[in-house]
Amino acid sequence: MDFGFSRPEFAAGAGVLVAMAKTSTEQPAATTVHASSGRLSWENVAVLDGVRLSAVIPEGAGFVAVGASDKRAGRSEPVVATSADGTAWDLRELETENGGTLTDVAVTATGVVAVGARTDVPVSWVLWLGE
Repeated sequence: MDFGFSRPEFAAGAGVLVAMAKTSTEQPAATTVHASSGRLSWENVAVLDGVRLSAVIPEGAGFVAVGASDKRAGRSEPVVATSADGTAWDLRELETENGGTLTDVAVTATGVVAVGARTDVPVSWVLWLGE
């Protein structure tokens, strides 16, 4: 299976495997999402325009992915993508003064933690995705 430009990030959730691959290092940014229900076949389920997602993990019954949005000229903004089923994705850009990018994500006992950088300074965000 050709997942696109880069090596995909994989995550296994409740009966679904997800593979995310950045489609280009050039503008415009995009991430392609593929899903498989374990039948050794992959389906292209989404193209997330304007974002480069760099990590994806299962969380609860769904998935959480992190990366950066290139929607603002000249800088990236940290972005979190969530999905209940691995096929439909909700993107949320984190508001920052100086931009930034998220590079990894982990589930903890109290929520979700994402790490990345803001203007070449390492930072972490604590994300609560529940109600």
